[in-house]
Amino acid sequence: MVRPRGMMEAVIGRTVQIVNVLESIFPLQTALEMIPLPSMPVLYHLLAKHADKFDPPLYKKGCRYQGGNRRMLSEREILLARELYYTNEDLFANVGRRVRPHNIIESIIARCGG
Repeated sequence: MVRPRGMMEAVIGRTVQIVNVLESIFPLQTALEMIPLPSMPVLYHLLAKHADKFDPPLYKKGCRYQGGNRRMLSEREILLARELYYTNEDLFANVGRRVRPHNIIESIIARCGG
């Protein structure tokens, strides 16, 4: 039996969707340990900075945390985050840390935006 081309593409697309559904998902705290990242603000920064490379946010409903919803990451997203972090590690060096000036002159310059 010969199938029309559009029908075959639909079957392939549906197969990809089924495979994506079967992929394991993890909460952010577990993903933080699996990547590994120094802190949660670094993970949030990474997700926000590269939002176009990640799938739309996935939330697990019915959890006790954060008003009933908990952000989850898939295995593929965890591997992608690990790759992005370790190729651009210097970009995330000071995320989540407040850098204090060493002396009064540096603090005045920092307040002036310089």
